[in-house]
Amino acid sequence: MKNIKLFVSLSVIVLLAACKKETTIKEEYNPPQPKLFGTWQQINTNPSNTTISYYIFPNYGANYAYILTLESDGFKSKQGYAYKATENQLNIFYYLYNYSVANDTLKLYTSPGVFTALKKVASPSFTPANWMNTYSTLKTLVPPRAMNSSSLKSFGIEGDNIYPCGYNGSSYNVYKFNTVSQQYTDSIPV
Repeated sequence: MKNIKLFVSLSVIVLLAACKKETTIKEEYNPPQPKLFGTWQQINTNPSNTTISYYIFPNYGANYAYILTLESDGFKSKQGYAYKATENQLNIFYYLYNYSVANDTLKLYTSPGVFTALKKVASPSFTPANWMNTYSTLKTLVPPRAMNSSSLKSFGIEGDNIYPCGYNGSSYNVYKFNTVSQQYTDSIPV
């Protein structure tokens, strides 16, 4: 019995000696920084397409990217998308791209060998905040006195002026309406 007590005592001592305290150091995981930050202009490979597109990946901590577009007729658009990127993959507007950056060229691969190429813009003069101007819109357009609203056929826009065209009872006229002064300033028969 004495041997069993001695064996149990030695076993407990060996077991306690074998146990050691381990300390786990937890560090926040920071994935590799993507090389996407900055402004990129899409390289147009189709001469008939005159639309200019910019992809902007700001470097201020938010995972929000912008696509700014300038159409050939002068209309601009701005779209913002949440994105997530690693060292070689980009998930933006519901698409997953593999990407590569070489010098000042970014390639977004949709499949092997198929990609959209973008060129880095060194010092852009625009930002998503100043890309588009703020405009006010008219809720209604009151026709000139001589024209009723049912005869209004079409209109054009230039700067602060709207040019409605309609029948005034004797002829068709184009009227010049200034949206700032809210006044008709001129007309011409058509």
